[in-house]
Amino acid sequence: MDNNEAFEKNALKKKKNDRKRRKKKASSKKGNVARPGFAKDLLPNRVPSKFKGSLPATPIKKVVEPHPLCSICGKPIANIAEAFTLEQDTYVDFDCMIEKIRNDEKLSKDTSVSYIGSGNFGIFDKNEEGSFVLVKKIPVESPESYMGMKQYVEGLKK
Repeated sequence: MDNNEAFEKNALKKKKNDRKRRKKKASSKKGNVARPGFAKDLLPNRVPSKFKGSLPATPIKKVVEPHPLCSICGKPIANIAEAFTLEQDTYVDFDCMIEKIRNDEKLSKDTSVSYIGSGNFGIFDKNEEGSFVLVKKIPVESPESYMGMKQYVEGLKK
């Protein structure tokens, strides 16, 4: 038997002795008996009741969306929050807007269109390293119409 094995054997014996000592000490304390599940017995077994507050429940607002027609394809817009306002009461679906920009700009294979936020699209081109670089920023909605659309969607909540 080499030194490592002897050391490990002694460490295991020490752990066992420590466990025995702790168990003995816990059981010898006044009134406490070490037993499995002792911590569970500290609190009474109760089924939690449902909370009944004194305040009335606040109704949850739901968005009742209108389904205006897309001015490009003529189909109803499923999600008004994803639509763009071109002019007063003229809405364009997200996918139709991307197709319109692709057709207007005549893009190559390595060029792509992406929404970059706040009513703006960007045309991205791949460079030599393979990463995309913003070539052109295309504003579709003015900041006023963008904020107007946000307020309009919020106003639809009932």
